[in-house]
Amino acid sequence: MGNRHSKSSTKKPKNRKKRKSEGQQIPTSQSVPNLSTVEEPSRSEPAVRNSGSQDDLLHNGSVHVQQPHLPPPRPPPKMPEKSRKQMKALFDFEKQTDGDLSFKKDDIFDLVDDSDQFWWKMTHTGTGETGYVPYNYVQQYDGGPTSLSCWFDLDRREAERNLLMPGLQEGTFLLRPCRQRADQALYTLSIRTEENTRNMGRQILVKHYMVRPLDSGGLYISPKITFPTVKELLEHYEHTQDGLCCKLSKPCPRKYEPPPQFRDLELNRNQLQLVEKIGKGSFGEVWKAKLGRLVEVAVKMMHSDGQGIAMNKGEFIREAQTMHQLHHPKIVQLLGVCTTEEPFYIVTELMPNGALLSYLKNDEKNGRKITYRAMLDMLFQIADGMAYLEEKKFIHRDLRAANILVGHENVVKVGDFGLSRLIEEDVYDVGENTKFPIRWTAPEAATDKVFTNKSDVWSFGVLIYEVVTRGRVPYQELQNKAILNQVSNGHRMPNPHNEQQGIRCDEFLYKNIMLACWHSSEQERPTFATLRNIFESYETEAERQYE
Repeated sequence: MGNRHSKSSTKKPKNRKKRKSEGQQIPTSQSVPNLSTVEEPSRSEPAVRNSGSQDDLLHNGSVHVQQPHLPPPRPPPKMPEKSRKQMKALFDFEKQTDGDLSFKKDDIFDLVDDSDQFWWKMTHTGTGETGYVPYNYVQQYDGGPTSLSCWFDLDRREAERNLLMPGLQEGTFLLRPCRQRADQALYTLSIRTEENTRNMGRQILVKHYMVRPLDSGGLYISPKITFPTVKELLEHYEHTQDGLCCKLSKPCPRKYEPPPQFRDLELNRNQLQLVEKIGKGSFGEVWKAKLGRLVEVAVKMMHSDGQGIAMNKGEFIREAQTMHQLHHPKIVQLLGVCTTEEPFYIVTELMPNGALLSYLKNDEKNGRKITYRAMLDMLFQIADGMAYLEEKKFIHRDLRAANILVGHENVVKVGDFGLSRLIEEDVYDVGENTKFPIRWTAPEAATDKVFTNKSDVWSFGVLIYEVVTRGRVPYQELQNKAILNQVSNGHRMPNPHNEQQGIRCDEFLYKNIMLACWHSSEQERPTFATLRNIFESYETEAERQYE
């Protein structure tokens, strides 16, 4: 797909010649769309076609009918090594269990079996060892676009988040799949650039360009010039701007490693080194730890000390089983558990900046550096994670800023599934003795003790209030016992927008999203899938005005 060749003539396809790497002008008679940009979310899993040669039968040359014993045909030759699907390591990895492979960044593997969703069996081409490798630590290595160092399997927002990291130079770029306009383009080239604006001066932006295919072969961004391969296209724009926002400089670095999904849910606690206590939960303590030499993790431990810990052992195991079924970039990843002795451990990926609530409050103290645009992006990420839970029929039941965790560069993920439940029906009855956070709880859930995904949507509306106010308590003027009665009678928090206090909340966000989340009728509230789509393309005059 990425190695197509443009042709020198559209009239004689059999005699076409390969173009030079610097590209050629396409005939004016050929209709090609104009240079354009595209912004779309996407994920792709490129297919690789295996090829092999057919064996030739050996003939002895004799045609005499009385010679019955002809030599047998030669056996089919072995598949050539080049036909084997190869993968390249994106990061270093240290094996955690028997059967894993340890490897370094840029090591090459032959793929043996990728039938498992998260662990692929491979043979290391350097050592000859065969074992298991986490799927998200490697990428395809076949000479095509997905083999390039600039290839990222990301959507538009994740591409922007990577390219807007501090310290990157103008022209930093990445190549990613194009799905939203797949009928028009194969890939999207995303580039970090700088522009002068009238009100804000020099501003860092990310521009997106579709890489389109030609029917006759080849690729192009501008209709003025085409290229046989993606590699040659990129090399051209590294040397000349030629209609783009700027020349390409360097591929975007891969700064943050994804959490590996360990093959076994039960981990060996002897491999864990507790480093620093970082908090407490309803079940016990939370520690920063190291798993082996390379992987930093968070460890939740439950102490059976008879002091009224809210979660018993059965609930502990159920929480682990629940989390182990969830795999999404915006959900805190469970890595494993230790249950062979007490205290029990739940091991998750480490989110270095802690809870969103504390993160927002610290920003209020430190000069309000989180921009309105960044807040909207956080809300998109949370809605994206919750849309996944909604699709999987999970109810969170405790969605608030304290249970959202923050990584690097304002990356946020939905966490704390201590109250989450997998549901067979559309509702979950919590029982009479279960406590829940009244300020975030939908009135029907508080009254009937029945939770749904739509009660999570109500909580999301309250979480929006927390984000834009940098962690203020919802319904500040009301005591807990008065909230349910007031809300049931139609009271809703007013728009918190206050320029003097540095609080920004545009009318669209308040009226079209927050109030919609707080609709008295569950059926009238939006789904998380709808909310995700709204935030994905969120653009308002207020955002430009207040940025």
